[in-house]
Amino acid sequence: MLINTEIKTDLIMTINYDGKEITLKFSFRSDMLFEDAVGHSFTAQSESEWLQYMFCTLIALTKDESMKFDEFLDWISDHPTVFYDFIEWYSDYQQSVMTLRKKAEPEAEPKSKKKVSRKKK
Repeated sequence: MLINTEIKTDLIMTINYDGKEITLKFSFRSDMLFEDAVGHSFTAQSESEWLQYMFCTLIALTKDESMKFDEFLDWISDHPTVFYDFIEWYSDYQQSVMTLRKKAEPEAEPKSKKKVSRKKK
């Protein structure tokens, strides 16, 4: 079975971090770096988790492991709208993925309502 796996292409976000233009996209590497750093999967439950995930995404996409989290925090403090744009971009991307998954799932057939007859004794 061939499934159309296109994600909305208008979900592009580009940031300029430390003189590098970085186009954000989904990366399993982001997830793996995050899980290695904090010991659990990304849950989007706190601002600190979002910051850590964004940092891991930047490392994953640039493959620049010399980036320092402390320097990233200083930079994002000077550019807070980028942080909130990242959250919106990620949320929109995940919504697109969920829509795609729903389209790929086979529709459940409605359960038939059979009458069960009981024998009278």
